[in-house]
Amino acid sequence: MNARALFAAVCLIFCGFCRSETVTIIGTNDIHSALDMMPRLQTFVRETKAADPGALLLCAGDTRTGHPACDQYKHPGRPVIDLMNRIGFDAAGLGLHDADGGPTALRDNMRAAHFPFICANALPDTKNVLPLHPYRIFTRKGVRIGVLGLTCVGSGGFPTGRSAALPGITFRNALQVATEYRRLRSECHVLVLLTHQGFDQDRKLAALLPEADLILGGGSLTPVNRIASENGVLIAHTAGRASHATKVSLEVEEGKVVSKKAETISMDLYPPDADLGARVAEYNATPAMQRVVGHNELPMVHREAIGCFETDAIRYATQADIVVQNYGNIRIGMLPAGPITVADVHRIDVYGNDLVELRLRPAELVQMLTALTKADGHGSPCVAGITYKGILDSSFNLIITDIRDLNGKTLDPNKRYRVVTNDYAAAVTPGLPVSSARRLGLRTSDAIFRYLDKVKSINYTDSGRAVIRRQ
Repeated sequence: MNARALFAAVCLIFCGFCRSETVTIIGTNDIHSALDMMPRLQTFVRETKAADPGALLLCAGDTRTGHPACDQYKHPGRPVIDLMNRIGFDAAGLGLHDADGGPTALRDNMRAAHFPFICANALPDTKNVLPLHPYRIFTRKGVRIGVLGLTCVGSGGFPTGRSAALPGITFRNALQVATEYRRLRSECHVLVLLTHQGFDQDRKLAALLPEADLILGGGSLTPVNRIASENGVLIAHTAGRASHATKVSLEVEEGKVVSKKAETISMDLYPPDADLGARVAEYNATPAMQRVVGHNELPMVHREAIGCFETDAIRYATQADIVVQNYGNIRIGMLPAGPITVADVHRIDVYGNDLVELRLRPAELVQMLTALTKADGHGSPCVAGITYKGILDSSFNLIITDIRDLNGKTLDPNKRYRVVTNDYAAAVTPGLPVSSARRLGLRTSDAIFRYLDKVKSINYTDSGRAVIRRQ
């Protein structure tokens, strides 16, 4: 090939082409083991690909954690990977909870996936080799689509609360790493950032890296469907749990994106795929999950009641003075009357965080309650061993106005109380003596099982432990 022909070929690949093409990208995020919704996602993907066979299907992290049949499977997290393989995902980012089963389960699930996991700011050491890629370039209709993966990093240098699950992996600041990959702009016609760091952080990323065409993100504290444009970059998040998908259409002319259109689509509009539904039914029928471990006398119709049950169980199992659990740790809104199964317990303890003990004075306890409310972004914490009152604004700023023990007495300001919480809650509360936290070798589910084995039957109708006035 002579020099002129070589130059023409390079221009065709990297500088674009004369024709116009429309590429379709389907975005999901925070699936969280929502096995029961994935047959509907399968139908949507199949119909979308019937119209555009080259449609690219991406997940912005947190594939697992949220369904006992998946998270307690003999290979933790494997069922959702199986379903994603069958649906035909092209890539997934790395989220906070993908490593909840530990580094071995994460590595095994990555190897079982028929699609790559993408994250540029996670760097495994030689002892913890993961099949992890910083980016991938896909070609659709002659259009080169670069996908760069980024995940959040907390103040401790790990995705928040995940240090124990991710040994041997160094995490760098996502915004800094993103700028180091500006070169991808010259290697592809479309640049997509697949992120797991929350919507606000994605807006900062768009301001910093206008070279990107699209950010498909996840990990927002408050699950919502959001589509926005920032600095010319389209940003899209779904509410997660496979309840919605983002369908993005990009028109590319002469190697450049000239128009962008995105819409959020509810999976409730699509009937479940029969074959994938049958596969989900097999996972849901696991006998061990259906074993009865206790009885609920009256329906729990508020998360506060479930939180009281959960924290009482932890206090019983650990003999703590005080138990604090973040409101967002409770992911079910009600527990019906009747038998309580193993699956029910794991639905309550969906994240499986480890329990830790801290020795805190009342001032530090108040600090934990307020900081945890802000970081969690769902509501004020559930507690056992104390009651408290406070004022909560729309930005989740909590002011504690009163705190007492179960006898109605104010706490001794000089006493260090044995406070048990989960390791996530401890990690997101700045200023606490987290380094001295004692790991108890228990999870919330372990405590609930012990508690139910003792009491057999429970009755929680209303809490009254936290009286919160909202502004």
